[in-house]
Amino acid sequence: NHKQYYLISSEEIKDVILRIKDGQTIIKETKVNLSRGLNPIDLSDLPPGQFEVEFIKNGFPLEGVSLGFQGKVRSVSIIGNDLLFELENGEFISPSRLIYAGGV
Repeated sequence: NHKQYYLISSEEIKDVILRIKDGQTIIKETKVNLSRGLNPIDLSDLPPGQFEVEFIKNGFPLEGVSLGFQGKVRSVSIIGNDLLFELENGEFISPSRLIYAGGV
């Protein structure tokens, strides 16, 4: 079940280094040019696991860029005391994980 991942940027930024790390070990490093909004990125070559993501510009950490995946909200539920979005793939996520919303 491959998800399409996106880099979300509030502005156009050239020559950004995307670094994916497992602890101090760099798993993948690539240079990207970002446009404002959603920028598709191929992460299908990553091994299974949870990783830290860093964005570097001119040798310094870059703020205002996020990594996420796109999914359509099928429903909104309250489970216990938590508000959750159910995505088309059946996954439930907290609204606190939402980094970009668009309309159809």
